[in-house]
Amino acid sequence: MYPSNKKKKVWREEKERLLKMTLEERRKEYIRDYVPLTTILSWKEEMKGKSQNDEEDTQETSQVKKSLSEKVSLYRGDITLLEVDAIVNAGSLVVFFPIGFGQWKSLARDWKEGKKMQQD
Repeated sequence: MYPSNKKKKVWREEKERLLKMTLEERRKEYIRDYVPLTTILSWKEEMKGKSQNDEEDTQETSQVKKSLSEKVSLYRGDITLLEVDAIVNAGSLVVFFPIGFGQWKSLARDWKEGKKMQQD
């Protein structure tokens, strides 16, 4: 059921070892190609690459959300190649199925019971 104390200790030791390593030391341990985050343009940088007309249209929007556009990047490719410490699936079925809460509960119940989703 629960991991043994020995496994916890081994995991903690590995975590400490990795945290103490420099970026170059960590890269030496990679077993396949990787995509450094420095090669991925932020949303703001991508917008600069657009034509002048497009920039004028989006200038107000980008100024309002300047801090967000500097933090967000759109990556198209194999996310397992990204040079990051963790990949978390923050997606929600609500995004894919824009339905009401009552329908959501019914869908969740049906899914749990292994029934196929029926679309109206």
